[in-house]
Amino acid sequence: LGVSWEDYEKWLQQKWLDAADKGGSAEGIVRAMIAMARTGHVIGRKHYAVAREIAKTHKILQKIRPADFRRMVKEQYCILAADEERALAALAKLIPGDHDRDEALGLARRIALVDGAYTQDERVMLEKIGRGLGIAQVETGNKLLKFPGESRM
Repeated sequence: LGVSWEDYEKWLQQKWLDAADKGGSAEGIVRAMIAMARTGHVIGRKHYAVAREIAKTHKILQKIRPADFRRMVKEQYCILAADEERALAALAKLIPGDHDRDEALGLARRIALVDGAYTQDERVMLEKIGRGLGIAQVETGNKLLKFPGESRM
């Protein structure tokens, strides 16, 4: 076929960049959870266990067949790896409702608190996720839902 490895990598990178603003609430929730879990560039066993529990019990995610969910996780991971800033900026488009956005931020917080406290990198990532969701002044106290001081952008 005559396609070089470099050309294939460029094509694949562009595929993930183009997919950054495609999807719906499920993709956005999964993207936010993965973004938090991969803070530090390693998804730990505890992060995986919490994310798996969320996937089994969340009203939107539990409706997705396991094979489709695994594919979605891989796709969202690749989108984040291709351009994290762009991927996170698209969260508000993927998750249109304020309640669902608050919930997505809460799930990201839950992933971050697997170890009991936020690291500095996790605080930074929560801010990025919050901005992407259109939520300003993201607090990083040990609460899972929106704080009174948070506001919409």
